[in-house]
Amino acid sequence: MTYSKSDGTTPTCPRWRSTWLCGSIACMCLSITPLVCTAATIIHGDLTVVENRPVDDFFGFPGLHLLTRVDASHTGGPGALTGPPANAKVSSSSGAFPFANPTTLSQFAVGMTGVATWTELFPITPADLNDIEGVYTYTVTDNASVSSVHVGNDLDRAAVVPHPTNLGVSDYSTEPLFTFVDPDPDPAFGRLDRVYQTVIFDDTGAEIAILPSPTTSFTTPSFQVPAGLLNPGQQYWFRAQSIDIDTADFFAENIGESLLSFTPLAVPEPASHILAIVGAVIGLVVRRVQRKRQ
Repeated sequence: MTYSKSDGTTPTCPRWRSTWLCGSIACMCLSITPLVCTAATIIHGDLTVVENRPVDDFFGFPGLHLLTRVDASHTGGPGALTGPPANAKVSSSSGAFPFANPTTLSQFAVGMTGVATWTELFPITPADLNDIEGVYTYTVTDNASVSSVHVGNDLDRAAVVPHPTNLGVSDYSTEPLFTFVDPDPDPAFGRLDRVYQTVIFDDTGAEIAILPSPTTSFTTPSFQVPAGLLNPGQQYWFRAQSIDIDTADFFAENIGESLLSFTPLAVPEPASHILAIVGAVIGLVVRRVQRKRQ
């Protein structure tokens, strides 16, 4: 699945999320001809970017990093990708790659849809940018020691995207307009296109939404939170993202991020309803005073 701007024009967002078409075909194959088809790993895509995280990153990884991530599912279910010997590795074509090459990805989680995710954050400095440029290849191995290979992003425009500034909301309702400022909206290299997204996390750190959607981005950093997403009185985190997209292959190359803590207030009673309650209370007090006088 490719990504597009909100107006439906040229795709601009990272291609690491994919449809379930391949998985559906594999499942149908297993159910129809089980003697011919075998269980297999389905790699949905990767996210290989230079990520400039905020100093107050609530996941505990502030600063500049190379983020590597691969998503995969298995026709035998998520258990086939859980625990040794199942694993995922990433390798870079860069001969100057400053880390173990390949590296076994250390963070593992299985989402509600059954897609497994492996990630690794490599701490870097601006001096490392040239050394980390290259083609990244991911290898996912299941519990039967069968491996699948995915050629990921050609990270060849590595740069530091500044942290978004002036994060704010229009009000403290459950449907605010969230805005921020890109202090330097011109990418460091030609062929890069700067676009914007917002990721919303709840107070447990769970991702609950990507605005405008997981498959689109905005060319201006302004996002209307839809109805029914937030609950009054609950804390949320809005992650502002400024993203460099490589227009040659539509992969994300670099991301700059900032965080805003936000707690919507309880919805107030309508003014007319409040006035009616106040009127009723006043009327009750007047009647009690009149009775005492009698």
